[in-house]
Amino acid sequence: MRTRSLATGLASIGWIVTAALAGACGGGGGVSDGTDATDGIAPDAPDPNYGIGFAKPAAVLQANAAGASVGAPDLSCLGTPTAVVAAATDITLATKVTDFEHKQASGNVQVTAFAGTAVGTPFDPAVTSASDGTVSVRIPAGTKLFGFKMTKSDSLDTLLLNQFIPATPAAQSYENIQNVLLATANTIPALVGAGDDRVPGTGVLAGAVRDCQAHELSNFIATVSSTRGTPTFLPGASTYYFANGLPIRHQRHEASGPDGLFAVLNIPPSTTAYVQAWGYASAADLAAGQLTLVAEFATPVIAETVVTGSYRPLRTGE
Repeated sequence: MRTRSLATGLASIGWIVTAALAGACGGGGGVSDGTDATDGIAPDAPDPNYGIGFAKPAAVLQANAAGASVGAPDLSCLGTPTAVVAAATDITLATKVTDFEHKQASGNVQVTAFAGTAVGTPFDPAVTSASDGTVSVRIPAGTKLFGFKMTKSDSLDTLLLNQFIPATPAAQSYENIQNVLLATANTIPALVGAGDDRVPGTGVLAGAVRDCQAHELSNFIATVSSTRGTPTFLPGASTYYFANGLPIRHQRHEASGPDGLFAVLNIPPSTTAYVQAWGYASAADLAAGQLTLVAEFATPVIAETVVTGSYRPLRTGE
């Protein structure tokens, strides 16, 4: 079964402008609802990685559905061979482009699709979304994981990676894909305390992390690493988590909430970086301080570009 894309799991960066206008450390309090009065107050004796959003969680991983815990996550697929199969034939994929901020149809968006993370070698020339946002792209036979690129003059280039579909039929519909308005991206850092402005020339990586049953995970911490399998932090990058659909400052939200969402801001461009989500798989792991690498995905970091993705337990062959 295909993991949901961010169109449903990451009702993302649009939350930020709307609110502006109308992956814990030992001394912190874990995940809050963002309504406390501790804004600007760091926890006592913070974890050294507190300031970049990678302080050790205060609780074990939880699975969630519709914002409510459903118990321990299903990580049984972690480390097992991928279940993604290649398209059996060329597939015409019909979808709709909307913008993150208003979730309204976004016309005149140039859309390409490509294999894996090969952004520069799309399957076909760009197609333009209609005024109602509708657009169709071709996914060639033999394709497993693929992505979309969306380009429009009033938006940052937006990528949606790590997508897959059933091997058949030859014509399929796909949930909405979303581009990120430039005005939205410029508002993010001020709202989460990362500075007054987005750092020009940097990129944004964002996503939702789910378990093997596609339940959103809470209590993970996320980062973007320069090395596979270990968290080697990139200079200037900082991770933020969410509550009530909004990104929350580290003082209030030190690990992921029940929506499974995160965003890493102001990342220096890189040909290959590794989005990682870490967490405690059990109470015993929590007591021992033994974090598990739950999800990892190799992706480029592109200047002036938002890269989104659907992240699931790390499996071989992907």
